[in-house]
Amino acid sequence: MQTSKKGLDLIKEFEGFEAHAYDLGDGGWTIGYGSFNVPGVDEQTVWTKADALKQLAIDVQQFEDAINRIGATLTQNQFDALVSFTYNLGPSWITDYPAMPNALRQQDWNYMTESMLNFIMPGTKFERGLLRRRKAEVKLFNRL
Repeated sequence: MQTSKKGLDLIKEFEGFEAHAYDLGDGGWTIGYGSFNVPGVDEQTVWTKADALKQLAIDVQQFEDAINRIGATLTQNQFDALVSFTYNLGPSWITDYPAMPNALRQQDWNYMTESMLNFIMPGTKFERGLLRRRKAEVKLFNRL
């Protein structure tokens, strides 16, 4: 499967557009719609929205591939929600939390959505924004 416009719009909404590269504090540079450690990007890099959309398409493909490898039968909305979730977290959740991909394969949607809501970094400055994002992802996931 591939991410629909609805899924891309969800990612863009929560990542926001940043024309100037910035460091999240982990030594890597982020730019555009949350693109991270893109070769050639440094503190002086500036992108247009067209540049950011081009890189978003490249970035999203690796997360689509990760979701597709799970081998679950998903609706387009479920797939889009999971790509957004993975875009934000990275694909390591698939191996780090094997009960979640198992739930997807078994179509245990309640377990999956309840689990997604746990990824909010409680007690940090990111908690509120991550909770808002997770709720939006779960809402899309549950939409027929």
